[in-house]
Amino acid sequence: MASHTFKYPTVAGATSTLTFPYADFQGDTSPIEANQSAGQTLGGTPMVDSFSAGITTKNLTVRVPVSSESVTDWTDIETFIRDTVNFGERNFYWTDANETARQVKLLNTDTNVRELTTHVLYTFRLRLI
Repeated sequence: MASHTFKYPTVAGATSTLTFPYADFQGDTSPIEANQSAGQTLGGTPMVDSFSAGITTKNLTVRVPVSSESVTDWTDIETFIRDTVNFGERNFYWTDANETARQVKLLNTDTNVRELTTHVLYTFRLRLI
C-alpha cells in the first residue's frame, strides 16, 4: 500500500514533505459542514447568513514514531503544523495512497495526540480547497 504525503508549498516544488506509511483514510465519505451563521432576530424569527457552499472535510489518522532520525516522526509533524503551515494559515498538498493530490487547509486547532508506548496517533482534519 502506498503512503500518504503532505507537501508544501506545491507538489512539484516542495520545500517541506511529510510521508505517512501508516495512515487510516477510507476516502469515500466526505463530511460536509455548514458555512453559515445562524441566530434569531429580537422578535424570535430564525435567520441564517450563508457565506458559501458547505465545507468538505477529510479526516486522516496517522501513526508515527515519537522520535526517529530516518522517518516522519511527531517532532516533524509539530514543526509542519506550527512553523510550515501555521495551523490553518497556509494551504498545502496532500497526496493519498491512490496518488490523488488535493490542496487542503488544516482545520485542527491543537496538537492533542493519542500517545502509545513508542508511537502517537494523530487525526488531521483537512478542508478541501
